[in-house]
Amino acid sequence: MNPRFIDIGEQRLAYFESTGAETSPDSPSVLFVHGSSFSSRSFIRQLESPLGKKYRLASLDLPGHGMSAPARDPKTTYTMSVLGGIIFEFTERVGLKDAVFVGLSLGGNLLVEALELFPAAKGLMLVGCLLPSLPIDMSRIAYHHPALASLFKADLTDEEINTWAAALVKPGAVPP
Repeated sequence: MNPRFIDIGEQRLAYFESTGAETSPDSPSVLFVHGSSFSSRSFIRQLESPLGKKYRLASLDLPGHGMSAPARDPKTTYTMSVLGGIIFEFTERVGLKDAVFVGLSLGGNLLVEALELFPAAKGLMLVGCLLPSLPIDMSRIAYHHPALASLFKADLTDEEINTWAAALVKPGAVPP
């Protein structure tokens, strides 16, 4: 699957789109929006699946992610409202304003932030989003686990691997 590119203002964005060959005018389309430090390629398997042949599925690289160019002015671009506006402009330009929107982590938060811009949306699915109420009570949203200390390390010790494995199964279970 080859990427496509579109310019939104001065921002060059990359995206992928399935063929959707069997799509009729009233078939729903789906736009996938990735999370922080991810890219549109997070959804390639969905786009290449039988659903991607039947329906129009698209995934967008946010600025500075995947193959999209970094923001020229990060301080003004990397805000919830500006990124939400970029997603909206993208949907307008490629004809996805009435899609079902799927947001992973940050992508879901961006979609919620911009939800009022999508009155024609056919649906919204949020996966792994943090939608805190205000004021934010960090003690309720922060999960402190010993495995988190090694999250971004390139090489892990056996003890760190075992700590990670234990974190992924229910307490008391023996990880494989």
